[in-house]
Amino acid sequence: MHIIIGASSGIGLEIAEELSIKKKDLILISTDDRDLKAIAKDLTIRFGNKISYKALKLEDKFISDKFFKIIKSKKNIEAIYFVAGKNIIDDYPAFNKNIENKLHIFDVNFFSVIRIINKINLQFLKNKKINLVFFGSVTAKFGTYDKAIYASSKRALESFFESLCSFSSKNFFLQFYILGEIKTNMVFDKKNRILSPVSPNKVAKTVLKNLNKNSYIAYYPKWWWLIKVFLNLIPFKFRYLLIRKFNN
Repeated sequence: MHIIIGASSGIGLEIAEELSIKKKDLILISTDDRDLKAIAKDLTIRFGNKISYKALKLEDKFISDKFFKIIKSKKNIEAIYFVAGKNIIDDYPAFNKNIENKLHIFDVNFFSVIRIINKINLQFLKNKKINLVFFGSVTAKFGTYDKAIYASSKRALESFFESLCSFSSKNFFLQFYILGEIKTNMVFDKKNRILSPVSPNKVAKTVLKNLNKNSYIAYYPKWWWLIKVFLNLIPFKFRYLLIRKFNN
């Protein structure tokens, strides 16, 4: 059984399709019931695997209780994928009059993960052979003025992941992917791209290939790691000016 949170598009949808090819049972979670119904029907017709789905809002403070109701009777959960994320352009807090309407980005990208992990109980999961897969963003490493809240939420998620690694055991695996620009319908400013976006299908295949391996953090595409190393070698004062120029 594989559970995908954020299964209606992009990487989540590609993971669902790749797992369906392997005839894996799935639970799909997203916000739109109609999208999930259509996806589940399509995958079942094409691949014949067992798929259930549930529409949930991750910003809901009771998300953990609703999620646990879905999984508490399930056996042999192999992996949970925390793919869902919220990204609103122009969320720079210093000059944003509607900032309260955008703070729910933290609820979706960060607090929902903590609530769910806390509810399902890490000590219980530690005795299972299970993978927990998280997705961050290079934006959290370098920052952009128009995605400040988004970047902060992803940086917080990465820090939380590192804390979770202390629970790792030979049957408990954690993955964290720091992603560059992904080719989806949610990408902003397509005309201003400097680096080519990567295919969500390639990301999905990489994630599934690395299941049941030692816990780790990885950049995707891998060359983002080199960019990060290069920028870290530059003193902050000059690095800030470089990033500022890039953002403009």
